[in-house]
Amino acid sequence: MRLDGVLHDILTFSLKDYLQYLSKLKFMSGIKMNVTDLPQDGRFSFVTRVHGHDESIDARVNTLPGLYADSIAVRYLQ
Repeated sequence: MRLDGVLHDILTFSLKDYLQYLSKLKFMSGIKMNVTDLPQDGRFSFVTRVHGHDESIDARVNTLPGLYADSIAVRYLQ
């Protein structure tokens, strides 16, 4: 997670778990799941409760081909 321009590790998981998360994020974002050799962009929205009221959050998703799997970046916009 990048906070104020500084990259922080917040959790780690196995390659098997990463591939499952990657697949789910690609599906939710409308990104082609069978394309792994090209960068792709997608988006999705969700609603969450913030300070006692519902708020819509937009997420922008970018994938980039990597050595073992796609690298993925998710940007959350309010």
